[in-house]
Amino acid sequence: MQLYALDSKGKIIHAQQALRQTDYHCLECGGTSRLRGGPHRQRHFFHVDPPLTCRQHQKGAIHLKLQSHLQQLLPEGDCRLEMPFPSISRIADVAWQSKKIIFEIQCSPISKDEVKQRNENYTSLGYEVIWIFHDERYNQSRLSAAELFLSNSPHYFSNMNEDGIGKI
Repeated sequence: MQLYALDSKGKIIHAQQALRQTDYHCLECGGTSRLRGGPHRQRHFFHVDPPLTCRQHQKGAIHLKLQSHLQQLLPEGDCRLEMPFPSISRIADVAWQSKKIIFEIQCSPISKDEVKQRNENYTSLGYEVIWIFHDERYNQSRLSAAELFLSNSPHYFSNMNEDGIGKI
């Protein structure tokens, strides 16, 4: 699920402003995306033909709720969700622009090497990375390699559910 996509003119558009039955393009892979959502499901973009290499289509409802929660906590207008960084081929989950902080939300498995690479990429642009791991997969009795790697770096855990109930 994605909250943002590119319209036919290459402009970033939020799912709340998007039209149904219109083709949009994924911020990461450029693949065709369309709008989905309704009274019981948050409006979001989905890949028409999801490529295996695109990380954007792998986001679930909990991931989106955590993004929105962080956006509500940070100063209005100073936070961007799914902010593209073309020079490093990354899209930040949440970017707190004035403080140069990236929040990376992780609900699915991730390798230590991918965590290290993301940290290095964002650090090369002067950003600090704060990781938010979801309790469903992380913060268990046996730590993952990614959690061990981040033991001396900023990282937190969340138990938030699809309805936005929970905390970081």
